[in-house]
Amino acid sequence: MAQRIDFTIIGAQKAGTTSLYDYLAQHPDVYLPAEKENLFFSREDLYRRGDAYLRHYYRRYAGERVCGHAYVHLLVIPESAPRMWEYNSAMRLIAVLRNPIDRAYSGYWQARRTGVERCASFEEAIAQEPARLARPPATRVPLAHRARGDYVALLQPFLEQFPRHQIRIVLFEDLIEMTADTVGQVVTWLGLDPEVGGLDFSQPSNPASMPRLPWLQHQALSPSPIIKRVYRTLIPRQAWRHALRERVVRLVNKANLVPFDYPPMKPETRAALRAYYQPGIAQLAGLLGRDLSHWR
Repeated sequence: MAQRIDFTIIGAQKAGTTSLYDYLAQHPDVYLPAEKENLFFSREDLYRRGDAYLRHYYRRYAGERVCGHAYVHLLVIPESAPRMWEYNSAMRLIAVLRNPIDRAYSGYWQARRTGVERCASFEEAIAQEPARLARPPATRVPLAHRARGDYVALLQPFLEQFPRHQIRIVLFEDLIEMTADTVGQVVTWLGLDPEVGGLDFSQPSNPASMPRLPWLQHQALSPSPIIKRVYRTLIPRQAWRHALRERVVRLVNKANLVPFDYPPMKPETRAALRAYYQPGIAQLAGLLGRDLSHWR
């Protein structure tokens, strides 16, 4: 890998990170891997492998001016901040944030879609969250629906590690309502010309959906130990396994997912989350210098 990673999209989940990734990937001066998310900064063992791990993801790099990376869970993995600083202290970080109430509810349905969430109701999942947060990161992170909206606390390790000017916070509603301007500002912040490339903003990414066969979706995303052993036996090189998994997931998504409009949140649940998040929303408003009173 000839080029080091210049910027990383660190999250938040269900806040438009996939759309931003896809928009930036269209720019001719930006290289972003076709396989959107890898675990390089989130796991110490993979980070210590360095380019030996990254080479597969950046194998098609062709000299683009800016090289990027994304992993939607980095925002909730504080250990990733010092690794990113050690790797490239000049790296720029992008966090896309959404009304935490809506983000938590959307995250619950995303977890239902992938099969990791077994609670039949959002309220039950929130009630179980304190116990879930004591679990190891691999099982804790996808189920921390409410905690993933504690934005200022989650940003703190990155704000302590990196200068403020190297962290860009994008709001979900700006990305949705003023897409061209918002993406153009990010492109300019990365030191590139936003007028180059003629980016297409017409296709939204990662729309709400649910699987026809939940067990198939879960196996595609989180194979059982038996299937993993078969993969390792038949395909010894990890990079090849990752490439195959990406293809399998794409095929399963195309065949198994159908559009889904999840039901409205219960008013009493929304009121409870509003009360929980208000102090954090006030802190974030101060950090950004923006009025966030519409996050209700």
